[in-house]
Amino acid sequence: MIQLNSDDFKVVIDKSGYVTELVDIRTGDNYCANYDTIAPLLSIRVCNEILYPQSASYNEAEQLITLGYKDGLSASVKTDFKSSHICFEVLSVSDVEKVELVIWGPFPTRINKVIGETIGVVQGDSFAIGLQALNIKTIGGYPWRENDYMPQLDVMEQDNYENLEKGKRGVLYSVEAAKPTAFGSTLQAFCRNRSTDRVIEMERRFVDCWGN
Repeated sequence: MIQLNSDDFKVVIDKSGYVTELVDIRTGDNYCANYDTIAPLLSIRVCNEILYPQSASYNEAEQLITLGYKDGLSASVKTDFKSSHICFEVLSVSDVEKVELVIWGPFPTRINKVIGETIGVVQGDSFAIGLQALNIKTIGGYPWRENDYMPQLDVMEQDNYENLEKGKRGVLYSVEAAKPTAFGSTLQAFCRNRSTDRVIEMERRFVDCWGN
């Protein structure tokens, strides 16, 4: 088990590389909603297949997490502790030419009062958790589309989503760094390997003057 702390926030990562706790140290409340989903610290995509971590180890002296994946692939993640937050940085991945992109999360939380989908912050009554990209290569969101244009989501269309006031219409979210879910919310970000050229095919739609 890997335990990482700021002054009032604790992240716990198990030996397989999954986040199991997102804790408000002041109250001891764990806001990680990992009972119905998984929370990989970092996934990688190879040949259009998303690979989840299978192992995790921590070098405390170097503040370095090493994640292992199938086929002998690995990633090194540097940690840095601040009073208000924890920083994670991918230092290297093995066979970098094979890795198409890396994904932070999604990290599932039980928080659902306020969803800041663009800025990547979810807020409850007494605690908030955020995920902020710290360089221009990292994009808040999930690689749903190859053109990195984030889809929109009507929470009323989600299965089993009951966390709305009766008779009140849901919000149309641009699904980026934070996303509402049936259990609360998720936080996610990703970074593509831009060392090689990519060809992106985009759907073209035509709308006439009558809006049909």
